[in-house]
Amino acid sequence: MATSTGIHLGAWRAGWARRENARRGREHERASSVWKRADAELRSLASTARTPRPVAADQVPWLDLRPGEQVWWHSPAVRLVRAAGPVPTLRRPRFHDFTPSQLAGPFADRVPAELRVVDAGPLAITDRRVVFGGTQRREWVLVRLAALAHDPDRAITWLSAAGTHDGPPFGLVLDPYAVAGFRFHLIRALAEIAGRRNEFAAHLERLRAAHQRERPPPPPTAGPADAPNPVRLPLAALARLYAGPSGASAFRRVTQCVAMVAMTLALASVALPALPAFPRPSATASGRLAAAGLGGAGEDTESLVPHGSDDVNGSDTQGPGPDAARPFAPSPRVSRSRQAGVATPRPSAPATRRPSAAAGGGQGRGRDLPQAQDPADSAGSSGSQDSAGLSGPAGSSGSSGSSGSSGSAGSSGGADRCGAPANPYGYHFCGYGRPIASPEPGVCGYFRCTTDFWAGTGYLVQCRDDAISMDGGHRGACAGHRGVLRMLRGTPGR
Repeated sequence: MATSTGIHLGAWRAGWARRENARRGREHERASSVWKRADAELRSLASTARTPRPVAADQVPWLDLRPGEQVWWHSPAVRLVRAAGPVPTLRRPRFHDFTPSQLAGPFADRVPAELRVVDAGPLAITDRRVVFGGTQRREWVLVRLAALAHDPDRAITWLSAAGTHDGPPFGLVLDPYAVAGFRFHLIRALAEIAGRRNEFAAHLERLRAAHQRERPPPPPTAGPADAPNPVRLPLAALARLYAGPSGASAFRRVTQCVAMVAMTLALASVALPALPAFPRPSATASGRLAAAGLGGAGEDTESLVPHGSDDVNGSDTQGPGPDAARPFAPSPRVSRSRQAGVATPRPSAPATRRPSAAAGGGQGRGRDLPQAQDPADSAGSSGSQDSAGLSGPAGSSGSSGSSGSSGSAGSSGGADRCGAPANPYGYHFCGYGRPIASPEPGVCGYFRCTTDFWAGTGYLVQCRDDAISMDGGHRGACAGHRGVLRMLRGTPGR
């Protein structure tokens, strides 16, 4: 017995080591994937800081450019808000304070209740100013931009110009996928207007070098000797379930313990079957016999029917049925125990008992009463069949109808773009053209880009939630967007 137990314990420890190594490998792969994305993003930002690519002037027709002015970034839809109360602390813009965490999401697109939306319109960043093209055009000259603040949780950036005394600063609410491009190009334009573009690029290189040192190391290999005691595992799991983690506060542990005990009691009350309710036996002798299960077809039930003083013997009483010709005689046993002129009550028979052959009731001996089918049962069964029969085709037709309507809506966006929005680059979803590995800087102004769009190293693809990503051709592309839907292609020759 001891040898068998030792063999089973050794096999369990070996299996635990195998599962533990697989779990550590998955965690390391996940951490390495996040690290690689951040490294690629820093490399792309440093390259863009050294050799920026301006946006063509025909992409911002609403903006009147000055001689020699170049556009670095633009967005077609931005909301201008103003705070009715206090705003985050604004600081002087310095590129040394820039970190990749300022570009990381997710950002909430909802405007808080304490902010008032003043206007809405396009936005552009040039090498000289930040221009908002709403109903009333507003601009911030870069050399006079005194302070700014990026909200870490919302897609809001606050700007304040030097020398203005018109109350609280204004805030720009962008789409969540456009926050990273706006904040990066704003700080890069500020560094360039100050003549420190190379220093900003060197700052990004230092951030990347520090990120290289944070690369997750491979996990150590677990062996069978590292396996925990199998008896302690369920006890530790129960303790963590009822008392919370060891590092939690006392209030949290007490609250979790009370909640788990209440849930356990509720589940036990539902799971345990209710105790059966037994009928109380009758006080009469016949009732005691029926409760004890001694009554049956052989019992003279007719003698238990109440009789008056004139028909105690009942010799002329006959029950209809096959034995109607036979004269009825009361049971001597019951007649001796009953006084003359006193009616004996008949105990109530169970609902499932069949009437006796000797008792009256219009039924013959040994016959069963026919049971009529409930119309509601047949109607319910036919209704369930009809609903079951309609659920399949209806669901299929609904799915095909929705897909057809979406397809027609996509086709109406442009026959030559196969559903892609209008853009000056000639990008489309058709089956011809080349894959796009180096998109134009203003592509996020016409398509909804993912939050880590510029960190991608593949080609443009559209995810199933309509966002576009630069991870085409790589495993796990559009992982957080329900997978890849189709490829975004460019016009041949462009």
